Amino acid sequence: MPVETTETVQSTPGCSLEDYSALKKLPIPFLRQLGLSEIIYQKVIAIRIPYYDEHKNVTAIRFRTALHKMPDRDDRFKWRKGSKPKLYGLWKLNEAKNKGFIIIVEGESDAQTLWYHDQPAVGLPGANSWDETWAAHFTDISKIFISIEPDCGGKAILHWLDKSSISSKAYLIQLNDIKDISELYLKDPENFQTNINLAMKNARPYSDIINERTQKERDELWLKCRVIANHPNILQLFYETIQKAGIVGETQNAKLLFLAVSGRYLAKPINIAVKGISSGGKSFTVDQVLKFFPPEAYHAFTSMSERALVYWSEPLEHRYLVFFEYAGIADGIQEVIIRSLLSEGQIRYLVTERSNETGQFQHRMIEKNGPTGLLITTTKHNIHPENETRILSLFIDDSNAQTADVLIALARPHKEEIDYTPWHTFHKWLGLGPKKVVIPYAVKLAEKIPAVAVRLRRDFSQILSLISSHALLHQANRQKDENGNILAQIDDYRAIRELVVDIISQGLDMSVSKAEKETVNIVTELDRDGQKEITITMIANKLNLHKTTVLRRVNTCISKGYLINEEDRKGKPARIKLGDPLPLELTILPLPEDLEANGCTVAPISQGIDTPLPQSTSANVGSEATDLPHPQDHNLGNYKDQERVMERIAILQQDGNLSYEDAVKQVQQECEKYYDSDINLF
Repeated sequence: MPVETTETVQSTPGCSLEDYSALKKLPIPFLRQLGLSEIIYQKVIAIRIPYYDEHKNVTAIRFRTALHKMPDRDDRFKWRKGSKPKLYGLWKLNEAKNKGFIIIVEGESDAQTLWYHDQPAVGLPGANSWDETWAAHFTDISKIFISIEPDCGGKAILHWLDKSSISSKAYLIQLNDIKDISELYLKDPENFQTNINLAMKNARPYSDIINERTQKERDELWLKCRVIANHPNILQLFYETIQKAGIVGETQNAKLLFLAVSGRYLAKPINIAVKGISSGGKSFTVDQVLKFFPPEAYHAFTSMSERALVYWSEPLEHRYLVFFEYAGIADGIQEVIIRSLLSEGQIRYLVTERSNETGQFQHRMIEKNGPTGLLITTTKHNIHPENETRILSLFIDDSNAQTADVLIALARPHKEEIDYTPWHTFHKWLGLGPKKVVIPYAVKLAEKIPAVAVRLRRDFSQILSLISSHALLHQANRQKDENGNILAQIDDYRAIRELVVDIISQGLDMSVSKAEKETVNIVTELDRDGQKEITITMIANKLNLHKTTVLRRVNTCISKGYLINEEDRKGKPARIKLGDPLPLELTILPLPEDLEANGCTVAPISQGIDTPLPQSTSANVGSEATDLPHPQDHNLGNYKDQERVMERIAILQQDGNLSYEDAVKQVQQECEKYYDSDINLF
């Protein structure tokens, strides 16, 4: 422990206050006001620099033992034992709040120079020492200037600033050939105030730098993924591709899973539960769909401890939590934490812990930001009621026909290799682009949905999220509004309605699934034949299904009241009877034509992206982008009515029985032939 003294110390190798004052041109009385003093540290003179908190309490001590760096190392600074790196100058925060800005600099001397000229500042103890918990100090400060030095330290600051929550308010001060704030002052002390004000005036918003860098990266990704991005039906292209991995049937489930995870950038991601009997293919389907996404899109688990999510350092924002069995989510606190993350979009968990500095117990709020989506598989038909209404349930096909198709697929000698790289690139491209979707017909859609159940409030939100996800996927062929938001088309609703109309109706008990109808009809038939006690075995024999599958179906019908089990003794065979009659079919979601009839359409044209004509088959997804026809190469980019070009391609496919590629080639030839004439080709 260094010995502190107030006596005058003779000049020896080290760092005296007098030498430091002369080097930095800061008066000794001013430095003493900041709490600086001289001590003997390991037999040399040193400066003791106190670190104060907002209330001017000393929370750390740092020693400066040399004026200059050594040729091979920088050992000018030492922390007192027990002190931890902190921001230097926290007691200046109130002044910064009053002035509306603060300057973050590297080191104590730059901060002291700014304070000497009445500029609010805080100093980083090291360029790469940023702790994100410090961001809370700047919540009420609207502008944060950051001095970027032209060395490795400047690069280190930019590295952590990329990930920090203060980046949106950051403005970069770059002094060109001048190293730092202190040198700016030393070169021209009389004009320092003018120079620092000019530097702040010219400071560049960090958001501009991010936008430029993002656009450059997005342009590079576009060249590698535009085959997918330009496709008129990305869901179909996805399904054609995933079939090569051995997926059989499950068209609806696979597409909805792909849509859900693609919508992780939305404010309200869609939560999915894939339900079915053991060995039904739940996990296989989910696993194959997830391969189309880059690793940063999701976190996959089989189980975790109760509070693991709270203390986990990995980000949850715009990611999916995937549990390959709902039983892996523990009842109690873990379920509450996940439910809070899904509904509130964040975790706020208050913990009590002992302070390393004071030894006293103190409170700390742990915050984990979303939005985050949930994807689970389960053998249960219904999960916790609080979670069930927040989740879109998908059921694995357990029919005999599906089993037969799966067996044939398993018998095939080998699966076709899939190159997932273009798909990963596509999702990275999506992540760097606009993420807000406007649905112009949302109000009209809401007006046309019958308000038959409270649950519709959540179901309608899921429908809007799915429409938004579909529009997000097809943004290369969607218009943008004046704010750059993606405008959803009726085609987006048309695609979603086809996938979820039965699911929504069945969830509201406004319609019955095919499996439920088959099961109830068999019980009705057995009842008519005079069977007094109808068992699971009888129903299974009639349906030609395994008892496990039938038991699940019967339990589903019992939960909805369509069937009754009169046997109340455990371990005894079920005695099934008919319950409530099946409900009359009620279509919850209106036809797309009903919305179009009310003037809700949005013209399906491209805007803002120079797009080649899309390819239709999955075979070309992995091909080089340079092989694609480009509009400017064939004058298509100058053709005024892109929508009619696409219509012409569709006509050639349908009436001329041409493949998509051949239709595109013919349209290109027609455009080239007639481009300079007055003939209206279409």
